[in-house]
Amino acid sequence: MASGFKSPFAFWLGGGGLPGSGGGGSLATSVTVTLTSDGTTPRANLSSLKWAFFDQSTPDLFTAPTAKGSIESTDASGVLLLNITGTALSAGDTGWLVVTDSDGTTTQTPAHKAFSGPVVTA
Repeated sequence: MASGFKSPFAFWLGGGGLPGSGGGGSLATSVTVTLTSDGTTPRANLSSLKWAFFDQSTPDLFTAPTAKGSIESTDASGVLLLNITGTALSAGDTGWLVVTDSDGTTTQTPAHKAFSGPVVTA
């Protein structure tokens, strides 16, 4: 697994490796990321995570999410496995994932956390 890198938000992402240039094989069905607080400490057992996956690899190209959800959880190791069935990407291609625990307000306590960045599909 690749080491985590700091996102412009409060979660860290680990695993998935570096963005790929395309798998060229079968259609992707999942994305797996490890959410951490500092690049190494897993964010275990987070619940009610909201997320959206985009087939585009950068935000300036976004159209609409190809998959989304609002009741996902990380496991005891901070791993979040998402079903992205419906994507037009092949396994190994790069898409964009947004994950948050926000309640949609600016007054949430504790403050919300989020990850937004490129991910490699499987």
